[in-house]
Amino acid sequence: MSPRDWPADERRTNPPLPEWRPAEPTAFQKVAQSLVEVSLITGALIRLFRAVILTHGAPDNLLYLGGAFAIGAIFLLGMMTIHLSRVPLNQWVWRAPAFAIFEGVAESLVSLALISAAREPLGSVRAEMHDWPGMALSVFLSRFVVLCVFALLLGLIVQRLRTSAMAKERGRSGILRSEIGRSALSRHSD
Repeated sequence: MSPRDWPADERRTNPPLPEWRPAEPTAFQKVAQSLVEVSLITGALIRLFRAVILTHGAPDNLLYLGGAFAIGAIFLLGMMTIHLSRVPLNQWVWRAPAFAIFEGVAESLVSLALISAAREPLGSVRAEMHDWPGMALSVFLSRFVVLCVFALLLGLIVQRLRTSAMAKERGRSGILRSEIGRSALSRHSD
């Protein structure tokens, strides 16, 4: 039934509403919302970045290594932040550790592939298969601790900012503007 089929008085009081369709998320948004995809991509890229930095850089230059470490840390924490920003705060409790586990799995598997191709650096030499379990354990522990502590601090900051924003919105009256709207709606429904 189209609006033209409606009676004239109903067309005046109930004009047809335009159709609204939510925008389709971009490819980046879809990947960022997927815990598994974003953490696996992050782990693979971090390990490849590490291999390139330690193989083709100047490992005796502390400024170079410090800069590379900072870039890697910013990328790792940034990717987790991008993912967590797309989910509710109460889900961070399980998503941050899961991100760390999946990221560690991806990084360890890329490390294993690099070792089998004789391309994984371990200090000034190439890593061998017997080095892999220790390297994988080190990756899991360090990533798990760093990512979980970062998520905890980020969550506390986000919660604090939300609380202060709510307090500001309350203003002098002590009532939220959204509560005013709710109370007006409840009066009309009675």
